[in-house]
Amino acid sequence: MPAPISSRKRVLDQLVGLFRRDGYDGVSISRISDVTGLGRPSLYYYFPGGKDEMAHAVLDAASKWFDENVAAVARGDGTPASRLKTMLVNIDRFYSGGREACLLNAFMLGETNAALSKPVRAAFEAWVDAFALISRDTGATKTQARRRAEGAVARIQGALVLARSLNDDAIFARTLRDIETLILE
Repeated sequence: MPAPISSRKRVLDQLVGLFRRDGYDGVSISRISDVTGLGRPSLYYYFPGGKDEMAHAVLDAASKWFDENVAAVARGDGTPASRLKTMLVNIDRFYSGGREACLLNAFMLGETNAALSKPVRAAFEAWVDAFALISRDTGATKTQARRRAEGAVARIQGALVLARSLNDDAIFARTLRDIETLILE
């Protein structure tokens, strides 16, 4: 087999953008080939399992990023307020200030792929758990912390849709500021 003409990391970054924009059902191998500039043999060199393996690799990369930049921060040192602020700055960066769609939601568009629903659910659970941990560290009960965390994730998801739909990044920024109050109250 000829040497690969692109790094797997570069291809994975391109796949993130593609799946984020078009969802699992909206992405075909032909489209992936067009966007990456790689032929089918090269794509299957990196991802022998095809589109399913690509989707799982994208979810794994996003989960790793989240664990390092959000969950680890929630578990880290510092005051709950300082940890939450860092988490929100990282979330803001991941979503480019509200201009990027939620990758997790993109995988749930159309006919839900049962194999993808488990990692998507696990990712959302990890997100809720991270916010709940911060809220618990402020003295909230387990139930209060869980409700606040679910509310925070729901607000972020709604703000992503609304900010992109209205082409108004300020909506996302305001929502992230409001989450500080919600989680730390």
